[in-house]
Amino acid sequence: MKTLIELFDESPILNVLASVAFKPEKLIFFGADPLQVEESRRDYVRFFKSRGENPEIEYISADMENIDEVNGTLAKIIAENPDCVVDVTGGKDIALLAAGMAAVRLGVPLIAYNKRTKRYANISEYEPAMRANIFGLLDCEDFFNVSGGSVTESEDFSEHKDDFGAFWSKVLDIWNIYLENIGSWVPHVQFLQKVSPACEPNGTVPLKVRAPEHIGVNGKQITRNDAILMSLERCGGITELKYHENGECIFSYCDKAFRHYLTDVGAFLELFIHLCAVTTGKFSSVRSRVKYNWEYSRIRHDRTTIYRPASNEIDVIAINGIEPLFISCKTCAPDMKHIDEIYPQAMRMSGGEGHAVFACTHTIDKDMPIYNKAKALGVYIIDGDDIKNRLVTERLIEIAEDRYIWKDEPEYGNLIK
Repeated sequence: MKTLIELFDESPILNVLASVAFKPEKLIFFGADPLQVEESRRDYVRFFKSRGENPEIEYISADMENIDEVNGTLAKIIAENPDCVVDVTGGKDIALLAAGMAAVRLGVPLIAYNKRTKRYANISEYEPAMRANIFGLLDCEDFFNVSGGSVTESEDFSEHKDDFGAFWSKVLDIWNIYLENIGSWVPHVQFLQKVSPACEPNGTVPLKVRAPEHIGVNGKQITRNDAILMSLERCGGITELKYHENGECIFSYCDKAFRHYLTDVGAFLELFIHLCAVTTGKFSSVRSRVKYNWEYSRIRHDRTTIYRPASNEIDVIAINGIEPLFISCKTCAPDMKHIDEIYPQAMRMSGGEGHAVFACTHTIDKDMPIYNKAKALGVYIIDGDDIKNRLVTERLIEIAEDRYIWKDEPEYGNLIK
């Protein structure tokens, strides 16, 4: 294939997927109106540049309400680019009809991505489509780049590839300590935040801590939780725990990474969700604490474009083909605003192809308003019941395989038996 004719779609990721899979020399977007061209041009250029690819990109349009004009324009494009393939995964209905007619009349090969099988279908005379496997072709940054954003920071824990087992074993040990002490974890973390020394001017992160029995936080007295500290020493999260006659104790964090996690209330839920996503084997890439910038664009009445910067953070992103999971992790009481936060981010940065997931340590019953709102929007829930019943990994697999079971469905009872 030298030229790919892409029927322009509202979803940015569908507009570039075939180019990523088949790497044409030339990419022709057919059917975009001038406003869509203006809004998308620099995003697609940036997307391909970030991947080290440089296809020649051309935009060709027509009156998409006039079937004769659409037919004529598409036939001309095909005639001028004999070694071409038409991707009919997306696009307007009239463009799809014209492509089908062209395939019959001119013999041009058609391809289409099947979301159910997650593979390309060889509709007519293009055998490579059957061999294309898109799993792992796209990474976290790709979805943001093509959607007008850019990732500025994220964690994949690749620095622990040599001690993978030891690192995640310690994470799981502390996660279990968290679950055993879930009611007192927040004041415990607030205590650690208060007594842990600040970073030094040269950037050194102090690991040694001297902790009194009681401290004041926001006008409230918090008592040191010695039971949690002893549990953390047993699993290696902290070391050298010693008590003095004056009531003080001293200890050291095992390293600066775990100092960071142990002084962040929600860190171990994020780490646990990350680990569960990795162990499913369903995701080609998993990232945590994904910070990103994006520009909200708006076309003014005089047809000029203005861009307004914004920034956000996603707790965990798991890439499954073209359907990434954007996961928000909360240890506080669930609130409707949490659904309002994660849903638009997931839709915006996946071109509508991804899934929003709300992971929470509290139980979300089927009669709660937040449950009904999440289900109406298609925001999947992983809650305290799933954690208690050790279903988190299974729930992530369900989402990846498009077979998630909601609590108000009869089949849900089979999950917890």
